[in-house]
Amino acid sequence: MPIYKARAMRGDGRLVTVAQDAPNESELTREFERQGLTLARIVKISDAAKSTRTSWSVPRHALIDFTDRMQLLYAAGVPLAETLLEIEHGMIDPRMRAITGRLRSEVENGTSLSDAIGRFPNVFPKSYVSSVKAGESAGALDAVLERLLAQMEWDQQVKSQIRAAFTYPCVLAVAVTGLITFMITFVLPKLMAVFDGARVELPRPTQILLAVASLVQNHGGTMLLALVALLATFVLVRRTPAGGRVIDSALMRLPLVGVLRRKLASARFVSQFRTLHRAGAPVMTALELARDSCGDAAISQDLDAVMSHVSDGMPLSDALATSREIEPLVPRMVRVGERSGSLDEALAHVAALYDREVKASTKRLVAILEPGVLLVAGFTVGFVVFATLLPLFRLFGAIKR
Repeated sequence: MPIYKARAMRGDGRLVTVAQDAPNESELTREFERQGLTLARIVKISDAAKSTRTSWSVPRHALIDFTDRMQLLYAAGVPLAETLLEIEHGMIDPRMRAITGRLRSEVENGTSLSDAIGRFPNVFPKSYVSSVKAGESAGALDAVLERLLAQMEWDQQVKSQIRAAFTYPCVLAVAVTGLITFMITFVLPKLMAVFDGARVELPRPTQILLAVASLVQNHGGTMLLALVALLATFVLVRRTPAGGRVIDSALMRLPLVGVLRRKLASARFVSQFRTLHRAGAPVMTALELARDSCGDAAISQDLDAVMSHVSDGMPLSDALATSREIEPLVPRMVRVGERSGSLDEALAHVAALYDREVKASTKRLVAILEPGVLLVAGFTVGFVVFATLLPLFRLFGAIKR
């Protein structure tokens, strides 16, 4: 069925923009008349627009921008439909602008905001939808949006820090790999041609380097395909429930990296659970959605057991204490919050603490990783240069004799 975007006037003289499907323009006009609207302008949109847009995904920064604008306008007392209209006109990302238009149309037709955003699962996560629904029920949507915005900005900031921490080592590793590949595939064979006619015994480092060069030249394609296949297998196995749990559990045992992963996953769990709990979501719902958003299969498996204990009547702090993967401070602070009746405040302290801990762990990892990569790269390049030039020194010595 075609979708039409229409501009119509209400009985009070205000103009509204509506996107609605209808068999034809005449039927749409009659529908508007039944609603007391006077049609001013109508444009037909693609028949596939509706199904296409519900499957769209948008960049994370676009969702943060949407939430920021939504919180500011709604907290200022602007009606929801007008808030969405203002956001639609101000959004830079075209997909988010189109999605906002659909949300506004749904809200103007009587749909709640949580139900409207729930139709775009690739844009709005389950935890986002549940938080908005809880905020609507409690009449505190502006406060929920503020906490969602703070949580997404924190998560984005941490991801940016981790990405920046690994950018330099990765670039250096790629550059060193390219340099070594160039030397052993182009420079070294030409130099070895000089020694073919000379009676100079090649030193052991040069022999090792020639063996590596021969292996790369003869089986480089096969090695590259094997590496790609290994990485693809790793990704596919990690996406399975069992494989993800095994791999994430193994990563948790690594020094430095494991500590950072554990603290980051625990921080995400605490932050998400606090947001949902303050919005008024039931404990089991908050645990389930926080489990899905922590980003670690090993902790998610532990949280399944935690949820089972809570459903059996165990206090939340005692249930969290049974987890082997969650940071020990989490159940201790939850116990303090349960005893004092201020669980939200206790969770806020935990979230703030892990915010600092994650940043500090990232800095420590960078402080160790960068010198380590430099040492390995320097040793590797030095060995290749030494193994390449050493035969020249021997050849010059043989010529002098």
